[in-house]
Amino acid sequence: MSNKSSRSNSSATSYDRDSDEGRESFAFNGLKLKGGSGDDTLTGGALNDKIEGGRGADRIDGGAGNDKIEGGKGNDILTGGTGADIFEFERGDGRDVITDFSAAQGDRLHLDDHVAYTVAQVGSDVVVSLSSGDQVTLTGVSLAQLPAGWITL
Repeated sequence: MSNKSSRSNSSATSYDRDSDEGRESFAFNGLKLKGGSGDDTLTGGALNDKIEGGRGADRIDGGAGNDKIEGGKGNDILTGGTGADIFEFERGDGRDVITDFSAAQGDRLHLDDHVAYTVAQVGSDVVVSLSSGDQVTLTGVSLAQLPAGWITL
């Protein structure tokens, strides 16, 4: 069963049906969206959203606002949208891609449970490799243009 989400100009409405567990969850006004164990598509709105993917290969778009985004387990594609977004990663989150990381807008990468990591420029992307084997790719970002403090622990 496919998961659905929709967005209007002033709020976000998300519908997620997790067929494995037989539960449904709804989130309105862009306040909090949470995925299940499938491959979810979650889209925030104009507010400061908290969006968490589940265990699948999720696609998350924060929309406008200063969002807090966590892909969860699985290899996820994350887009913060406009605003100063915080992308959170924990041990076991997989190999995620952030499509629009912007230090100029105040975006930050927060690493939980990771004490060691390396950062490298790979072509036109910045790749953060974590000691747990997880990886975060910031597409179209130049390492030379990232300010101090763009990674927090």
